Amino acid sequence: ACDESTQNKVAKKLGYSGSLISQVLRRNYAAKLGGVEEAVRGVYMRQTVECPALGTIPSNECRQWRRKADRFQGTNTLQMTPEQHKIIEMAQGGEPPAEIARRLGVHRQKIYKTLRKARDAGTAIPLFRRGGPVVDTGMKRLSVDRTTYAALEPIAAARGLS
Repeated sequence: ACDESTQNKVAKKLGYSGSLISQVLRRNYAAKLGGVEEAVRGVYMRQTVECPALGTIPSNECRQWRRKADRFQGTNTLQMTPEQHKIIEMAQGGEPPAEIARRLGVHRQKIYKTLRKARDAGTAIPLFRRGGPVVDTGMKRLSVDRTTYAALEPIAAARGLS
């Protein structure tokens, strides 16, 4: 693969650093090569695995999903701390992170970290911005000048949209 491209491009494609790929090629990499080998098989050899949730996927994608799951074990309530469970429950109820932090007496950064890990693990949690949760209507907000608005207002009223 490195013969066809640069080491940095190969590293980026595999999800590793250029220095790690360099160490592997020079046979100086001290850690186990299982993860690197799996990435190479998935990206360059097109090896696939059967995932119970996602069907047939490249082996490197399977590894990426497993690593995400390892970072946050919160999808199973038995593996979450009661505090993490409460944070996620409050956020799902629409409570802003600053208010969750205040009510639980913890630093706001802990709230954001817990919510990010939960989202990475696939938990549905609304995004927040100053003033409340972000509501995605699927529609773009347009600015309309007064003349255009005045021209469209009677049409909207006739259709019962005003």
